[in-house]
Amino acid sequence: MNDDLANGSFGDEPLLVASDGPGELEMPTDESWDEIGEDAPDSATVLDDWIIFPVIALGVLITTVFPVFLQQQLCLPVLNTLVIFPLFVWALRTGRSRRALTMTLFWAFCLAAAMLVLGILLSERASGAVQGVVEYRSQFIRWMADATPVTAAPALDWLNQLKELLIFAVATIVTAGLGGLFLLTMAINIVSVNAGSLISEATRPVQTLLFSWPVWNIVRLVGLILLAVALAEPLATGQLRPNALARWFRERRRLLLYGVLALLAGALLQIILSSLYRSMLESGLGLR
Repeated sequence: MNDDLANGSFGDEPLLVASDGPGELEMPTDESWDEIGEDAPDSATVLDDWIIFPVIALGVLITTVFPVFLQQQLCLPVLNTLVIFPLFVWALRTGRSRRALTMTLFWAFCLAAAMLVLGILLSERASGAVQGVVEYRSQFIRWMADATPVTAAPALDWLNQLKELLIFAVATIVTAGLGGLFLLTMAINIVSVNAGSLISEATRPVQTLLFSWPVWNIVRLVGLILLAVALAEPLATGQLRPNALARWFRERRRLLLYGVLALLAGALLQIILSSLYRSMLESGLGLR
């Protein structure tokens, strides 16, 4: 009977499989990333309603505007992260991995847009509220001028990016996604405020807007979110026994592959497009 339960088709509902230990939460064995569907109507929650997206957008707006005005470097990323984290874990625990992905992507877009606008309208206050943006801006200007060698972002440093990826993966795994989402928040805020500051000083603001958030950063962000959804799932759902982890890997290996491919695509785009971006940014800022 246990085998029938484990192999049954119940949409995205998690199963309690007695043979793996009392009360261990596991996903159906036949579930794969391509096979994740919508939940049954009788198990629908607010996560399945469209209203969740305006709620996320409102949460992002509130948790960005007030901390920026108050110059709260710590509260800003913490509150930004707490907008999405409870929903993220809730979605994973109820077998809604696709919803976790779409909500997190939407949250990242809203956060980037909000911080970009604040970087344009309140450049000094936004820069003062985001830890690390001054250092990033200095590196960005040096990279844009292609002057002295730059090893930190936005330069392409394979070793540094691998180290950051490892830190992100570990932080995501051991905190059910909280640490990884916090690191994403920090990165989004830094890049967005830097972009807003550049746009506010540009002689061609539209051109600078198009090139101030490099496309490879966008692709890399998508890849990291894909990895976060997959890597946070074991702890979020309690799938920590060896057989449960093996099943999780079989079900999420394609999602993990998509995340890695997105990171590689971002690195490739950076190699190909760096010269173009430097040229267009210098032109947009009136430096050439």
